[in-house]
Amino acid sequence: LKLTQKKQVVAQLASNLWFQNGEYNVTTNWSYMKYPQIDFGLGSNSDLHLVDSLDYKYLKLHQSISKKIGNNLYIGTGLNIDYYFNIVDTTKFNKPLYGFREYGLTKSSNSSGWLVSLLYDTRKSAIMPVAKSSFLNVVFRNNVTWLGSTSNWASLTVDARKYLPFPMGSNNILAFWTYNQFTLGGKSPYLD
Repeated sequence: LKLTQKKQVVAQLASNLWFQNGEYNVTTNWSYMKYPQIDFGLGSNSDLHLVDSLDYKYLKLHQSISKKIGNNLYIGTGLNIDYYFNIVDTTKFNKPLYGFREYGLTKSSNSSGWLVSLLYDTRKSAIMPVAKSSFLNVVFRNNVTWLGSTSNWASLTVDARKYLPFPMGSNNILAFWTYNQFTLGGKSPYLD
């Protein structure tokens, strides 16, 4: 349980369990948040003086299972639910031009979808990777109304990391990381 000076509350249960000599991986990320925050709108033209003050509650239920299909290679499936509720825009002045209200102010939103993932991971330890190791996780998520989603929309998430010795032959590690999320179709809720 986390409490912040900004009156945010975060309760989380997260696990990454490996079974049968690394043949299966079960990933869990369940959270409840009460999360007042400042939002700068959408797009690359954000202005630090123009903000939305949002307050909402958030229930996150992400569950997946992966099976080993090759050396350091896994394929998986799962269900992700992101439910935002009691959403309130408390902004009094200096609102961004392309913010929450312009995108479509709602009191709640639900993104519920199945996913397919591909994981390639040569790291021996996630918290202390060694040089010449790498990580790639590609996740396709399809949010559909028949699972309770507010709207049909799909996304692709790509998380890639590479660890190199620097300078060559030393024990120092230079890490490169890219994290990208793309909406492939439909209109995602603003907070997603």
